[in-house]
Amino acid sequence: MSSNFAAFKQHEYTQDEVRAALKQAGLVSGTAAIVHASLFALGHMVDDNGDFAQTWIDLLLEAVGHDGAIILPAFTYSYCKGKVYNPHKSLSTVSLLANQAIVTHQGYRTLDPIFSYVILPGSEAVAKKVAAYQFSNVCFDMDNSIVGLARSISDNPVICEPKANDEFSSFTVIHFAEQKVHRETRFMKVFKGTTIINGAPQQTECHYFCRVLIPNTEIDFSRLDLSANKVSLGYGGIESYQLNAYLEGCCKAISLDSWVWLKGPALSSEELRKYIDNEHVEEESSICRCFYLPVKL
Repeated sequence: MSSNFAAFKQHEYTQDEVRAALKQAGLVSGTAAIVHASLFALGHMVDDNGDFAQTWIDLLLEAVGHDGAIILPAFTYSYCKGKVYNPHKSLSTVSLLANQAIVTHQGYRTLDPIFSYVILPGSEAVAKKVAAYQFSNVCFDMDNSIVGLARSISDNPVICEPKANDEFSSFTVIHFAEQKVHRETRFMKVFKGTTIINGAPQQTECHYFCRVLIPNTEIDFSRLDLSANKVSLGYGGIESYQLNAYLEGCCKAISLDSWVWLKGPALSSEELRKYIDNEHVEEESSICRCFYLPVKL
């Protein structure tokens, strides 16, 4: 799809169509939804409230209700390049909705300086649960993570992706499964830098399960088929997945074949080791985990 304004205007939809699509996609009262969105690719909401991003946030919060929450990726890779991570000011490179929440001081944000998330609770009761949740400084720990928080809020959390028909899914959540089963094409690495915590700069460490940077180990998104629930909207639609089933399926598939979904061809452990030996590998048993509460924006 062309990204020009004419193409954007060509595909129109309304707020009521969004409401219906979100409900059909599984965002109902009490849902915790991790939302990866590519909204401009969907087209033009003809009756937004004068603020495209905020209208989407309001519709998402309306869908999950008082007992639910919206979770938005707010990843800022600049920490890896020596820049200070300020949860109140460092904007996301992946989410318009997260940036809207950051600049307008809505919700909470995690202190992971690479893979942070913004959490928008549906009520004060959910906000208290979010504010008290402890997040690990290891990016993709299954517990003490955004996955753990989503599970603590909702019995049936979902991944929700409003996007165009010709866009691949982001599938960042797959990294939780890769780390849990110790996918051999990845290794643990520590990143060190400065994070603003309680208004003051502090030296912090973030542990990330890095991919071996060769083409063989890249995910081939076209091979991923995880039974998405697909609902039409605008130029594309909303794809949704049950988070628990998604992670269980990923863990099982990777355990059976660590090269599943990867571009390949598969390399032997010895061949992979030659690449990993050139990296600063951190043994997971040596990591001293730190735990942080999210900050209120």
